[in-house]
Amino acid sequence: MSFPNPYEAPEDFFQFLKTLNVDIALTMFLHSRSQPLPGPNSQFKEDVAQMWCEWMDLLLGKLSRAQGSHDHRDAISALHELCTKAIGNVEIQLASQKALDEAEARKMEEDCKRIDEMARLEAEREEKEKADALRLMKEEEASIKVAECELERKKKALRNAQKAAEVFVDNAVDEDEDEDMLSVSIAGEQGVPKAMTKRQAEEETRKKLEQAIHPTLCTACEKNNEATCTGPVGYSCNVCWKMKKSCSNGGHHHTRVKEEPMSPPKKRKAYSMSGSNLIGTIDPFDEADIPKG
Repeated sequence: MSFPNPYEAPEDFFQFLKTLNVDIALTMFLHSRSQPLPGPNSQFKEDVAQMWCEWMDLLLGKLSRAQGSHDHRDAISALHELCTKAIGNVEIQLASQKALDEAEARKMEEDCKRIDEMARLEAEREEKEKADALRLMKEEEASIKVAECELERKKKALRNAQKAAEVFVDNAVDEDEDEDMLSVSIAGEQGVPKAMTKRQAEEETRKKLEQAIHPTLCTACEKNNEATCTGPVGYSCNVCWKMKKSCSNGGHHHTRVKEEPMSPPKKRKAYSMSGSNLIGTIDPFDEADIPKG
């Protein structure tokens, strides 16, 4: 007996099934027509599709039992094939969808892990940069403190050296005044003779000599931060002279003071007490020649 093709004329096939008076066949066909379809995102509702497949499998079992006892086995077999293909199609799409979902889930998990790893590395990098910046800042502070201490030490050494030089000059001047006193008479402002030390006489003599400015600072002037190195021509500079040191720019340390030699004593004439007749001469004498005692 011929019957309509269930794929080409499903409605006619359904009407033919009604004539068979087989309830399971009608139920099976109607249930196959309610096959779940994918949504707008081409995705099945997995729980609905899975339930549909399970119910179709149950109906297929009942249809198989009816197929063996019915006279229209060919029509029942065609329905069985139709439903089996429908179930297989849905199961294939479900399996593909599940595989895609699992792949997407794995990808999402990997992306999350990668993002977490990048965040961790970025946090470690920032932490390392902060630690390095803090370490460099501490090292710079330590270097600054060392430089400040070194500068303070040099300043202190310079102050001590300057104080020592001043004390040395003052002591040297005092010793000269105590040991090298001599009588040098010079005319004062009102013509009154004034006693000077040898050191003072040298200073006055240096002032009267022609002065010169050395092209380079000597060692003493450089240490004392002098602007210029000046002094009499042919002699040490003023700073070296005060410190009683040789000047690196050359010149004599002691200024020669011109001392007028005393006139030798002259012989004196002796005259007679009773007249103006010359009776002889008197030789000069030295006090050292006078016998003591």
